[in-house]
Amino acid sequence: MATEGRALLDRSMSEHAWQLTVIAAARVNGWEVHWTPDWVWAVIAAHVRDNSRRAGSREWAGNGWPDLVLWHPVRGKTLYVECKTTLGRVSPAQRQRITTLYWAGNDVRVWRPGYWADEVEPCLVGAERGKGPGKYPGEAEVHGIALNYHRTGREDQP
Repeated sequence: MATEGRALLDRSMSEHAWQLTVIAAARVNGWEVHWTPDWVWAVIAAHVRDNSRRAGSREWAGNGWPDLVLWHPVRGKTLYVECKTTLGRVSPAQRQRITTLYWAGNDVRVWRPGYWADEVEPCLVGAERGKGPGKYPGEAEVHGIALNYHRTGREDQP
């Protein structure tokens, strides 16, 4: 019953609520957080569309950029985190950005509510142990995205 209840909660959580959950947990555990709310990206997108020199350009900073940048000054760790709902899809622009950040040597994660107990909470409290890179659900998802993109050069792959 508890597992069914947790699954229902995970499925009903909005991306915004999930982002706020991760941000709160990060701050409680000593992480600094950079988060740009969706409304700011909407204003930037409108400006880019209205600016004839850059109309149609996909090179502005918000296109595909992960939702959160977390850094822990004591642990010396930085994370780029894309928050997705249980059923949320990673867009082609996000796939490309995740891939370039990953291949540049950054720790990039896709975090979903269902990853809380196995990855999100242990990472934020500093208790990740013994699994190695790419073994957590969000790391594995990023690893799959990056390898597929690297192999095919296409943004639209699953």
